Amino acid sequence: MIKKYLSLNIFSLYIFKVLTRIRLFFQEITKNNSTIFFHYYQTKVLIEKNLNISSNCIDLGASKGDILDLIIKSSPKGQHIAIEPIPVFCKFLRHYYKSKNVEVINAIALDFDGTAPFYFQTNEPAISGFSKVNKHLNSIEHLHLPVIKLDSIIENDLFYDLIKIDCIGSELSIIKGAVSILTRDKPLIIFDFIAAHFNTENANELFELLSGIGYSIFLLSDYPNALKLSITDFKTSVFDKKQSHFFAGLKKTKC
Repeated sequence: MIKKYLSLNIFSLYIFKVLTRIRLFFQEITKNNSTIFFHYYQTKVLIEKNLNISSNCIDLGASKGDILDLIIKSSPKGQHIAIEPIPVFCKFLRHYYKSKNVEVINAIALDFDGTAPFYFQTNEPAISGFSKVNKHLNSIEHLHLPVIKLDSIIENDLFYDLIKIDCIGSELSIIKGAVSILTRDKPLIIFDFIAAHFNTENANELFELLSGIGYSIFLLSDYPNALKLSITDFKTSVFDKKQSHFFAGLKKTKC
């Protein structure tokens, strides 16, 4: 319930941001091994090892900017894009990062341009999304928002080194809408793929799509000693072992 009240307006989100930073600080110094913090830390190390001071990055599902902070710290001279569907979170990001090289876009990223419904889970914003799956219907705010493809908004004179995707249930569609930029720039991709939102056909499609561009998929939990996954390994990880945090890269990725 407290998350609902901390997601009401920009001021509340500032408090939410401060509380999250305090929690992350104490989890790091106490070497907390909770699953959520572990994957945050793995993401942190992956970003620090693979970005440089001028890397350009895209954060899809930026929320209140916890991963965006890591990106900006590693690449303060880069040009970054943060895409966030929830309007109040988007307003907060624009205010909080107004002095940074961040373009904040209030939209849903998918594989088409237009508009679509979005379900804002007010008591648990992190599970909000384009899909109704696993939502608590009595706590949903129904929104109708612009939809964009990444390939439609990318500037030709900027090359991107990282795309982070945390958009519950939309990851496959987002990647299908980003084939041109992935083919051109070959950025490192950090993404979730949750069994509750996908089936084995979706997993096959994602794996084949990324493989066709030259990517290999790895478990984030295995970083920095990750081995590339076969299609069987990937599906076993998602559907049998219920793992959901992955990254995809080329041989240049520092594993």
